[in-house]
Amino acid sequence: MFVLRNFTSLSGLKNTMVGLYKNNVKNAKIKKYQSNKIVLFKKTRTIDDCKELVRKYDYYNYFTSFFFPTVKQRQSHIALSAFNVEIAQIADSTNKIDNALLRYQFWKEVIDNIYSGKDLGAYRLPITHELEKAIKNHELSKQFLKNMINEREKDVKNGGIIRTMSDLETFGSNTIGNLLRLKLEVLGIKDVEADHVASHIGTSMSLVTMIRSLPFLLQKRICRIPTELMVQHNVSTENIIRGTNQEVIEDIVFEIAKVARAHLVHGKQLHEEIPKDSHKALLCSSVPFDYLVQLEKANFNIFDGKANKQRRLFIQYDMLKNYFTKKY
Repeated sequence: MFVLRNFTSLSGLKNTMVGLYKNNVKNAKIKKYQSNKIVLFKKTRTIDDCKELVRKYDYYNYFTSFFFPTVKQRQSHIALSAFNVEIAQIADSTNKIDNALLRYQFWKEVIDNIYSGKDLGAYRLPITHELEKAIKNHELSKQFLKNMINEREKDVKNGGIIRTMSDLETFGSNTIGNLLRLKLEVLGIKDVEADHVASHIGTSMSLVTMIRSLPFLLQKRICRIPTELMVQHNVSTENIIRGTNQEVIEDIVFEIAKVARAHLVHGKQLHEEIPKDSHKALLCSSVPFDYLVQLEKANFNIFDGKANKQRRLFIQYDMLKNYFTKKY
């Protein structure tokens, strides 16, 4: 695994970011065949590197890119998804806050340089190159990109501690919600109502992602459950991590899932009020919908295999159906 060193300036970080990115892409390109021979497919185009990264770490966003009409739009979709993967992985890639903050600063400077028309120079990576093209081709909103970085940076500064459900919802809206807003802009859609729907769908997706990650995080003694919910259910962080009261954990998961479902339902109900083709940017709503159904069948037990069972074919079928019926 690529390990970040301590840095005193962004110059060292830039060189390391190049190495880190190449390492991630290399791992994403390795495929093992029945012959047990490991083959590395060498890619030369920057968009292919971004595709590999998204396909490995965010498959459903990779899949939905095929529903965008033009080559430019599909490439921009992939560039934005790759950018989201990169900044989402920062918090987990190092246990030192200063290193994480330097990497967020790196991406802030990338965005500033692109919008100011400066040459990326040392900042030029496959992702930054494709992101620059996407921004220029579709006049993407700088604030949406900045909000995605700022929200994750704030989360790291807070030590990953979520205080209220409102904070958790805000995190979802400012991260995945803004990613969906940018994809709407790639389709040429800049509409207040569509942005409102993107916020709801993005919040639901983020909440579901948090629920799905709980078993893994709790094993690492990390608790992302809002403090206010633990207070309401009279349970401590240590009790959650040890799993001493399974019923309370299920009750808390139910509370979070209920909010995720409310955002998802509200977003879907507005499908007739948003511009034509908006659904193409919102097809990933099939992912939280399917998980919430499976979670309910498992009685909100996040450790039940039924809840975490991947139903890729069903989700892809649902996306295809929604695409042709112009829903999401």
